[in-house]
Amino acid sequence: MASAVGQAQATGKLLFIDFTAEWCGACQKMEATTFKDPTVISALQRYLFIKVDADLYPSAAQHFKVVGMPTLVVLGSSGQELYRQVGPIGAAELTQKLLSLPGG
Repeated sequence: MASAVGQAQATGKLLFIDFTAEWCGACQKMEATTFKDPTVISALQRYLFIKVDADLYPSAAQHFKVVGMPTLVVLGSSGQELYRQVGPIGAAELTQKLLSLPGG
C-alpha cells in the first residue's frame, strides 16, 4: 500500500483503491461488469489502480476504515481522500465520478 501511494505521488496520478473480498458477491459482480466496461477502463487510465483483498490485508482495510464491501477509495497526490463509495456502483456512474475528480 505504501509503495502504491509513493508511486502515485511520483507519477502525479490519483490512487484508486478497490477494497474487495472473495466472499463478496457484489464485488464479483462489479469485477464482471463495471470494471470490464470500456468507459471505466478508459477513465481508470488516469489513475493508479490497485485491488486490496480486505481479508488478506486487514490492516489496510482498518487504516482506511472499510466497513463494507466493496469499498472504493480515491486518494489525491498528498494522500487525502477525494472520493469514497461503499457498495456496488454501475459503470456509467463510476465513469462520471472518475472523470469529475480533480486530476482524474
